[in-house]
Amino acid sequence: MDSGREKEYTSEDYQIGLICALESEMAAVIAMLDEEHEMLDSQDRNDNNSYAFGRIHKHNVVIACLPAGIYGTTSAAIVAKDMLRTFNSLKFGLMVGIGGGIPGKIDIRLGDVVVSNPTNTSGGVIQHDGGKLKDGEEDIELKGSLNTPPTVLLSALTQLKAQRIRKPSLVPMYLKDMIKNNPMMEENGYSFPGIEHDQLFHSKYSHKTDKDDCGQCDKTQVLTRQPRKSVEPRIHYGIIASGNQVIKDAKRRDKLASKLGALCVEMEAAGLMNNFPCIVIRGICDYADSHKNNEWQPYAASTAAAFAKELLSFVSPGMVRNEGAFRGTVEELKKIESEQLDEQKQHFRQQKLQYDSEKHRKCHIALKPTSSYESQKNINPLKSPGTCQWAFEHPKFKQWDHNKKNDLLWISADPGCGKSVLSRSFVDKQLETNDTICYFFFKDNDDQDRLSIGLCAILHQIFSRQRQLIQYAMGTWENHEKTIQQETAELWRILLSASTHSDSNIICVFDALDECRIDDQKLFISYLSAFYKMSCSTASKGQHLKILVTSRPYADIELGFKDIPPTLPAIRLSGEKENDAIRQEISLVLLERIQKLGQDYNLASNTINKLQAKVLAMEHRTYLWLHLALEGINQIYKHSLQPDKDSEALELLPSNVEDAYEKILQRVQTQDHEKVRLIFQIIVGSKRPMTVTELALAFTIATQPNINQCKDLKIDENRFEKIIPQLCGLFVFINHSTVHLIHQTAKEFLQKPNRVAIDKSNSWIGHENFKVCDTLLASICTRYLLFDDLVSTIMPKKRKRDGTANTKTSHELLGYTAAHWPEHFRESNSNDKLVRDASLLYKTNQNYFHLWFDIFWDVNMRGLSPQRRWDVDPPQIARISVAAYNGHTAILRSLNNKEILGPTCTAPD
Repeated sequence: MDSGREKEYTSEDYQIGLICALESEMAAVIAMLDEEHEMLDSQDRNDNNSYAFGRIHKHNVVIACLPAGIYGTTSAAIVAKDMLRTFNSLKFGLMVGIGGGIPGKIDIRLGDVVVSNPTNTSGGVIQHDGGKLKDGEEDIELKGSLNTPPTVLLSALTQLKAQRIRKPSLVPMYLKDMIKNNPMMEENGYSFPGIEHDQLFHSKYSHKTDKDDCGQCDKTQVLTRQPRKSVEPRIHYGIIASGNQVIKDAKRRDKLASKLGALCVEMEAAGLMNNFPCIVIRGICDYADSHKNNEWQPYAASTAAAFAKELLSFVSPGMVRNEGAFRGTVEELKKIESEQLDEQKQHFRQQKLQYDSEKHRKCHIALKPTSSYESQKNINPLKSPGTCQWAFEHPKFKQWDHNKKNDLLWISADPGCGKSVLSRSFVDKQLETNDTICYFFFKDNDDQDRLSIGLCAILHQIFSRQRQLIQYAMGTWENHEKTIQQETAELWRILLSASTHSDSNIICVFDALDECRIDDQKLFISYLSAFYKMSCSTASKGQHLKILVTSRPYADIELGFKDIPPTLPAIRLSGEKENDAIRQEISLVLLERIQKLGQDYNLASNTINKLQAKVLAMEHRTYLWLHLALEGINQIYKHSLQPDKDSEALELLPSNVEDAYEKILQRVQTQDHEKVRLIFQIIVGSKRPMTVTELALAFTIATQPNINQCKDLKIDENRFEKIIPQLCGLFVFINHSTVHLIHQTAKEFLQKPNRVAIDKSNSWIGHENFKVCDTLLASICTRYLLFDDLVSTIMPKKRKRDGTANTKTSHELLGYTAAHWPEHFRESNSNDKLVRDASLLYKTNQNYFHLWFDIFWDVNMRGLSPQRRWDVDPPQIARISVAAYNGHTAILRSLNNKEILGPTCTAPD
């Protein structure tokens, strides 16, 4: 770009105006100039715009930008009005900048360009108002189509399209020249960010945190799209929807697509089209959903500017001259400005009415746990016909179910009796009614074992069904916006308060209380005790809150419930009557399933009868045993050449659940023992369920001690997903790409001391205690975090984009290792190498520390109570404080006295 010139230009020399909304857009347009011009000596005293001047091809252009921080249709009209005060020779304009893409039938990607193009029914830009309410929900109100672009630009567009059929676009060349001529723009994000950062999530999946990046969003919710042959931006022509509100909601975005067929949303064009002849060019920087962030904005601005330059190459100076004087006048623009200001005032009044609605939406999102409470319910099998009657037909259950006042029911039974199946069955049945049914299934992992998370899940469901009740959460959310998911007492208070609302009939199911962490168990039982005492002493007022809790009959839980008045309804499978009822149910299911096995494998009647007699003779029958026994039999027959003559099914029928686990592991091939042992140790020791990819990476690191680079982690997730069930049998299952043990009892079985399972000479399964598992995982985590290419790849992206998201498969273990390695290390049998590796992670003058600690801080520190929370940012915290907090005594011993005393202290003589 040549900035030297001799001629002095006046306002009359500029006949094309380009309007941008952001300074990043203006910078991109300036970078496309073939020649920069100096500022004019003067402009109209009522013109408040800032300008840049130059030449694109043979055209002198003036570039204006909206005032910093000001967006919307009215602001664009004001800029155009002021522009015409000084540049009254303007013939037409181009609105150049960024917009939100609307994915659909047309494959729109980030960095693509959308150009307003007239159709039979519109001029290419349609104004809408996204702030209307209809039946309590936001609706899209259309405000009519706007004028078409000027003929000169439509003619140029036709020529450009025709040439693109024969020759490639010049946009890539312009982008390359921009970076070559302006190297600093690459540092500021104007180069292509990479296809790995172009993630389109399912419309129903919302962003999970208040951070811009999607590092904590579920990657399984990313849509799989056909890879493109090239990363060059594509140009799309169609409808652009323009309004006064930012669209960052997939539901509203999709409404615009269905109502208008729009390809893009933006906020300025509607203020120009009817009184400032122009065409709108938008580079796509996001998908107008909750995952919206600024990462793609500079590049998208560049692609739009590059297309604007290409389009002007098809406009000759003669075409501009022949276009004639701009027919719009300053007076007309004043009129439209006044009309739009009146309209905007009305819009702001409507926004005020919706302001609380927007706050309510944010509060609702804040209550949604990161783990999926829906999948934790659906992970349990469906109820077989005729089962669970031992509970559903119990008088105490019927009384609780039909009660129209506050009430509590506790159901306890031994492992494997179908408590979670019962809970799922009841919830699924109630979901088909108009009742507000909410649920949470506790699990023995960091994502699902906290009462606060359970209460958040309950409240999130309540407010989804009864939106008016969210008012009871607003005070707490405003005071604890960042930490609301840790405010257990407040969350319980919100639940009780919301249940007092008129016609607020709520049913809550808490399954597997025994898998909740011990301190929270005691706290919850104390809450339930107070709730039940209050419900016994208070008359019904029309609304009610009914709570169902299931658990194993553990002594500490039973002791806690004993403090509740003896009138507490409780169904406890402890007497002969209840046990006989469940045995009868299981017998019915067994007979039905064995008959089906007989049909599937064409078994003789004699074989079926023997099988039925054998299973019915087993004393310790539970639903879990039933599932394991029948699946084991099915596997034997499945691989048998003569099922009807194969007696192995009878011989290997397990006598109880533990015997079933033993027999499953006896089928593991000798050469696979070590692999299975490692997989079990990783699964048992992990602080939350791992994804298939995370488990595959952890397993690869554990089995290949010489790997020290991410690039060497060659894994095939699809193959690994198929191999896990083959190696581990029924012991594990995969749900939504996450690996789980079949049941909590399987975890307890693997951790039992002195257990010899696979064969009498091999005792590895007896070593699945926490120390062994934590030591293995501490080694995996620290080794991974010290991979040089992990640090060199991630840290520049963190500095540049303030995020850690990376979609490379080898980087998918980063979130887990950074958040949980300190806990694994603290609980491990640390050896010298482990201590040395951990010490490297504490070196604050190296990137290793900053790589993991920022993630650890977000996951583990932000939600702590005020008594335990550091009120400073991560960079200000001394590593000695971090090591002390994590309980890393071996690290503390390795630090010298000067550091312990602190940088401002001196050691005594």
